[in-house]
Amino acid sequence: MSAGHVSQVGHRPHLPSWESAQEVTKVLDPELLTGLEDAVEAAPDNRALHFHLIALLLNGGLADRALGHAQWVLLHEPDNREALLFAAHAAEQLEDEERAGRYRRVAEALSAATPDLTPGA
Repeated sequence: MSAGHVSQVGHRPHLPSWESAQEVTKVLDPELLTGLEDAVEAAPDNRALHFHLIALLLNGGLADRALGHAQWVLLHEPDNREALLFAAHAAEQLEDEERAGRYRRVAEALSAATPDLTPGA
């Protein structure tokens, strides 16, 4: 794992209902989102920062923006399993089950292709 890379394997952000998404979106501070997006732009290799922003957007019901950020990571790192899973969550929120399934299948294929490097495994 590279420096600055935080594994989000198994991390599934809370996916709000439509009503709670509207409430959460009202609570999200636009300045905070802008600041995080500026930070991501200033440090494009910081995957942990990308994933933090994506999770915040998903939890805030802003799946379209979350998907855009996940796709940006995938553009630069197409085998990033965490970005694939975040993209799948965003697609689910956008009710695009076909796209979500595609992202999940690729993430699962990457998991199957990656040997377990745990000692004693």
